[in-house]
Amino acid sequence: MKFLKILALCVALLSFELNAKPPELTAETTKVKIQEILDAHSTHKTLNDVVLKRLASAFLEELDPAKCVFLETEVQEWIDPSPKFLIQLRQSIQEAHYAVFKELMQKMKVAFERRGLLEEWLKMIETFPEVSSIDFEKSSFVKTEEELKDKILKIRSLQLKTAKMITTEERCQIQKRLERQFAKKKTDLFGANPQEEAKNIFAFVIKSLASALDNHTAYFTPQEANAFLIQVQQRLFGIGAHLKDDFDGLLIVRLLEGGPAILSKKLKVADKIVAVNHESIIGMDMIDAVELIRGPQGTNVTLTILRKEENQQENTLNIEITRDEIVLKESRYEVYKEPAGDGIIGRIHLHSFYQDSHNSSYQDVRNAILELKKEKLVGLVLDLRNNGGGLLPQAVEVASLFIGKGIVASIKDSYGNVQHLRNLKDQKVFDGPLIILVNKASASASEIVAQCLQDYGRALIVGDIHTFGKGTYQTFTMNSSDDNPQVNPSGEYKVTRGMYYTVSGKTPQLEGITPELIVPGIFHKAEIGEKYSKNALTPDQIKPNFDDDLSDIHPLYRFKLKRLYISNQQKQKFVLNDYLSFLRENTTQRQASNTAYLEFLKKAESFENFTQDELENPKSDYQLQETFNILKDLIYSFNQGKVVL
Repeated sequence: MKFLKILALCVALLSFELNAKPPELTAETTKVKIQEILDAHSTHKTLNDVVLKRLASAFLEELDPAKCVFLETEVQEWIDPSPKFLIQLRQSIQEAHYAVFKELMQKMKVAFERRGLLEEWLKMIETFPEVSSIDFEKSSFVKTEEELKDKILKIRSLQLKTAKMITTEERCQIQKRLERQFAKKKTDLFGANPQEEAKNIFAFVIKSLASALDNHTAYFTPQEANAFLIQVQQRLFGIGAHLKDDFDGLLIVRLLEGGPAILSKKLKVADKIVAVNHESIIGMDMIDAVELIRGPQGTNVTLTILRKEENQQENTLNIEITRDEIVLKESRYEVYKEPAGDGIIGRIHLHSFYQDSHNSSYQDVRNAILELKKEKLVGLVLDLRNNGGGLLPQAVEVASLFIGKGIVASIKDSYGNVQHLRNLKDQKVFDGPLIILVNKASASASEIVAQCLQDYGRALIVGDIHTFGKGTYQTFTMNSSDDNPQVNPSGEYKVTRGMYYTVSGKTPQLEGITPELIVPGIFHKAEIGEKYSKNALTPDQIKPNFDDDLSDIHPLYRFKLKRLYISNQQKQKFVLNDYLSFLRENTTQRQASNTAYLEFLKKAESFENFTQDELENPKSDYQLQETFNILKDLIYSFNQGKVVL
């Protein structure tokens, strides 16, 4: 199981309004929107051959994501574009006639007719092959009609096998339902008339262009923009589950904290939803299935699920869930402590970098440290595992709790302009032994804090071999802070504007941060990170800024700011380096002699060995336990050397 790919396929069960109405786009407005995205992008500002090749692949995937309509020979020029075809693509967009895209849509119509004949052929099949699963993500285009028949036969076999487990209907009735769903997909793709078809093409072109630039740039139809806003604002409606789209149902991969599904205690991770209110969703488009699940707050929905028991037998269950609003207030931070000598060592687990009218990650972490210091805090672990980031200013504020004045992070825009984000306050609240605990899911703002404190020599980084590696920042065409933002009828987009760096001039982009002390955790073998993403941007470097020359500040304000810098400037220190060999030797010995930890690491060789519950709520956190041991060694070293940071 590829963790990132599964996340990419996860969709929350939302109850916002979904319909097949295409965005209000014309040939000319499509061209304008494409140019806006290119102008704003940090790296790719023209329709060069690299972008066009990616665009061709993305457009083909928009039309036939499961690769079960086209033959490879029919789309070869899109799979491996020739220089001549790339010129045609470029002209098609620049001249706003989109001829090559319309030609492929016409081919799609012919291919759909062939697929319709295969649907008729499926009705006559007496015996279907035994198929246990199909890897949707690794599916590729087949070369011949015979291979296409075989592929569709296997898909239908899997669908029928699952359907038979939940219904007493005859096979012909199940077939008819699947045929209706196929017909609806055709209508959704081509629209109700030529005008809607054209608008769909325009939307596919913009989507393909956006995804071709990098993995964080995206175009949203109005309906998708609403969905994105709900995620950004951390509010959604439904039953509170994340799903993976399979050929034979929707697999539950996560239950949201505080949602109706988890509160009911009826649904479990790995349950497969196969019917909604006794209507089969096998073979149904995911959006249509979500439409069935959604409904007014307080109403009930009956989900038919398949559940695999410990004996590997699959049971069919009908489960009723009451729909409700879900506010994603998953625990923002947690505080732990344990005795250490005549004081305590603390751990603050920060789940995101947030700020609203009542709370902020900076204020919460600050208050937590002050409370811990009342009991003589002798060492601290700032746990940033699974922290996917959040607000950049909050990352700067949290880092400032441990350092003096100076640059925390820098951002560089698409024109090469560098802006520094500084700590200008005397607000350091803890200057003792500090460890930042990270894993492969620590990303973005988490990496800013960890790398900044590592740069200054203020903290040791402990954890997986590297962090996630997201060093880019994006802007969205809508203001998500508005109470009632209005979505543009032609759609919205977010675009990567530049890269961020810490005081050393390094960016975590792609490779992430490398800890000084490697302590593998549950994700240590998982393919998690920017490096596994399609079209990720290549990192670069700016000059170090330990000695801040204030060059990005207007001369009129530079003198005033320089006065604020007179006292308590943070200097780069190398004290921690003196203890690394001692700490590494001790942690290596402990890890090698911990039988339970070695068994855990063996299990973690394959990510599929863990259930979702084990991933989110591990019974034993060996990575954290060893981090506390390292902290105790560090405290001992500091006491012996009478070190002050």
